[in-house]
Amino acid sequence: GPKCETEGALTHQYELADLTTWITDCKPKRMFCIRCCLLELQCSRARLAIAAATLTLPQFAHTPIQMAPAMASVAVSVRSSLDIANTRFKGECVGLLGRSTELGPAVPNDAAVTAVLIGEPNITYELILSRFRAIGTPIEKYLTLRDLLRLAPKVSCVCDVALQQPFIDGSSSVLQISIGHFGRCNPPVYTVWLDSGQVYYELLLKHTEEILPFIYTPTVGEACQNYHKLPLKTRGLYLTLHDKGNIAAKLQSWPVQDIRVAVITDGERILGLGDLGRNGMGISEGKITLYTAAAGVNPLQSLPICLDVGTNNESFLQDPDYKGIKAKRITGAEYDAFIKEVMDALKAWQPHILVQFEDFGNNNAFRLLEGYRHDMCAFNDDIQGTACITLAGLLSAARATGKPLKEHRVLFLGAGEAGTGIGELIAKYLHLKHGMTVEEGRQHCFFIDSKGLVCKSRTNLQHHKEPFAHDVEFCPDLKTAIEQLKPTALVGVSTIAKAFNEEILKALYKLNERPIIFPLSNPTSKSECTYQEAFKWTEGKVLFASGSPFDPITDNEGIVHYPAQANNAYIFPAVGYAAVLARSKEITDEMFVLSAEVLSQMTDMQELEQGRLFPPFQNIRAISKVLTARVAEHMVETGLGTPPEGVKDWENFVAANMWTASKL
Repeated sequence: GPKCETEGALTHQYELADLTTWITDCKPKRMFCIRCCLLELQCSRARLAIAAATLTLPQFAHTPIQMAPAMASVAVSVRSSLDIANTRFKGECVGLLGRSTELGPAVPNDAAVTAVLIGEPNITYELILSRFRAIGTPIEKYLTLRDLLRLAPKVSCVCDVALQQPFIDGSSSVLQISIGHFGRCNPPVYTVWLDSGQVYYELLLKHTEEILPFIYTPTVGEACQNYHKLPLKTRGLYLTLHDKGNIAAKLQSWPVQDIRVAVITDGERILGLGDLGRNGMGISEGKITLYTAAAGVNPLQSLPICLDVGTNNESFLQDPDYKGIKAKRITGAEYDAFIKEVMDALKAWQPHILVQFEDFGNNNAFRLLEGYRHDMCAFNDDIQGTACITLAGLLSAARATGKPLKEHRVLFLGAGEAGTGIGELIAKYLHLKHGMTVEEGRQHCFFIDSKGLVCKSRTNLQHHKEPFAHDVEFCPDLKTAIEQLKPTALVGVSTIAKAFNEEILKALYKLNERPIIFPLSNPTSKSECTYQEAFKWTEGKVLFASGSPFDPITDNEGIVHYPAQANNAYIFPAVGYAAVLARSKEITDEMFVLSAEVLSQMTDMQELEQGRLFPPFQNIRAISKVLTARVAEHMVETGLGTPPEGVKDWENFVAANMWTASKL
């Protein structure tokens, strides 16, 4: 046969633009020896390096076969060898799969075999899950999941070689390698392909409640703080100040063009951790994953975006490893012009795209929301999503107390975008459902900031605080405000750990038989109190919801009490996907009021007594199906959305359009 062209020259580098040409040239012109094949494809456009397997088949010796094209789908850091004569298969890679394995028995020359590189010959889904559970720290679990998340092409035969999907992320591991001999090819063709993305999503969708803390809060906070030092490849798109004037071109060059959902941050206020600059990409990646996990949005139609406009984080500015722009954040007209270019480019690129603003600083969050929410389908999850899930929790808690929400008073510790956003949605609910004016609804909400109670006698208040500056006596601290205002509910959005101490919670309990306590600050290290503390200091009477998860408590009588987690993932994926499916022109406050009301009605009184203010998150797909359908239907009924052709039953339509791992 032809001479082996790879012998003595094992490494070949190709740019993505040349990959198609290379594959075409390989078939049938170039012949590669299966024993010598070691290829490295460097795809700069996708930011992905692929190191192909080294295959040793002694019985083939240097018989050339058309092997090379199949190597395009083998992942980073994998070095494997197949020795049929000795019945051994060895593999080594990183993360969960960072070990060698030997598999048998002997493989017939005409058989197809599948080997999973986690050290066991008989692989089951349960084994994969158990290996994941055995990983030590949360950040290691986060990195392992990132390793598994890889959307890559699959090759069944060199005759069918094609980039079925672009390489759109850069994780560095492979879970499954399949090696098969397909008899219809002559000469024989052996292919190597991977399927780790499917396993990732199967883990996520089947064990959402267990996996979620290692994809989003609380682990994502630590990941964002150290994002520039962690061994991971970015899945999303960075738009930086250096791209000014070229934003549209960058969007048009993204490997996948059918983008329906974008989560965008500038990294200025990541959770309660402050300005993390370029590292904010981690929050966009985490939120975009929840669209798939919770609501069934196709991950290939979802785009995480981070805007790098500088950072005011001094430690990052001095850190040689920090990869972002090492300059102070731009502000004012320059900042607004950059944002406008980004938003205009997104709308021109995908006119019906849903844009979720995420973790922008207080000075910009409200402005951007009001500036763009009526011009395109955009919302701010920190303001509107947090408000919606909190309203849903308050409605459930109000049912447990036997009093409607109109008879409650809510005191907030913290008066930033999240807190006042909740207050505004409560006022909107009381207006729509109880006939109050919005101003009368606001009178049920009070705010404590760093200077004390927000009230009419205060001067120089920020714009978003002014509607809640009521004509009441000033209180210098939280305890005084509880004693004077006599609230029924206490909501923490301050990011001040332990702010709800024993004195504070006992003061609230003294006024209320069933005190409502919502420490919403993230991550866990910033929570105003724990469930254990709230339970103890209210003698188990607390109606509790938190931003981060806490463990349940078993009382002296053996009764289990569950802490509710006010997780925005109940809300934003469903509302966002409804907007996508109905092609809504915008997302209104009424849609969030509707979502809160529907969600609060999904728990019965027995569940409320157990502390379950929200339905179990393990049922999130079923929950999202109902929410998405109700909101989409509302969008169409109000004239903001367009009904898809032939849709009569929205729940069936939503269910049929929910993406699953089998669709990879």
